[in-house]
Amino acid sequence: MNILEKIVAHKRLTLIKLKQQVPVSSLESGLFFAKERPSFFNELKKNEPSVIAEFKRMSPSKGDINPRAEISTIIPQYSSAGAAAISVLTDGHFGGEITDLHEAALLTNTALLRKDFIIDEYQIIEAKAMGASAILLIASVLSKSEIKDFTRISHDMGLDVLLEIHDESELGKIGPENNIVGINSRNLKTFDVDIHTAIKLQKSLGNSIIKIAESGIKDVKTAKELYASGFNAFLIGELFMHSENPGRKAEDFIRKLKS
Repeated sequence: MNILEKIVAHKRLTLIKLKQQVPVSSLESGLFFAKERPSFFNELKKNEPSVIAEFKRMSPSKGDINPRAEISTIIPQYSSAGAAAISVLTDGHFGGEITDLHEAALLTNTALLRKDFIIDEYQIIEAKAMGASAILLIASVLSKSEIKDFTRISHDMGLDVLLEIHDESELGKIGPENNIVGINSRNLKTFDVDIHTAIKLQKSLGNSIIKIAESGIKDVKTAKELYASGFNAFLIGELFMHSENPGRKAEDFIRKLKS
């Protein structure tokens, strides 16, 4: 069993307990469930080339990145830095939890992406209740029919969907309802990174789709190369979170990217 399979298996077990502890009725009475949050799609579109600044404390492949990072400090910094959207890791393997998303939503009006391993409708309802503008769906852990159903459910709730793919075999899982596609240069089975995978795959996507490059972006030069190849936006976490001041690092990156 590879790292991804272990994470998903653990997620299934935790969801069984979570559904008993926090029923859907409780989520639907949450602060943000009936509120309209900024559109993830629209914010990326109008700020192109866009940066999605990511908050994460650690990762299974890199270990600790910024284990003492505080939502209350970094989320406002990212907003002030000019990030079109902010990604918040809510999975424990990345040092996150669902309350991080809720705290972020209380602090900013910037569009928020819930980044997690979504495998159940319950998690979509949870994301809406906690203040997300969008959710991540990972093609490698979902069937085409699950992606279609979860996308429809999300759109009905007013949430956008970022569908993440990793290789050519997953192109067939993209449906007409998927208007935001992320191409992750990181192999989720080995966690190796190759940005040339992303450059090759994006050529298969239509111009109507917002294309997001994920992983392996270590400098502005790489981002500009990816933008020239056809990408519209960049999801960046480790580069910012490794620094002493993630917000300042993000601001400098965004300024240079748009110059």
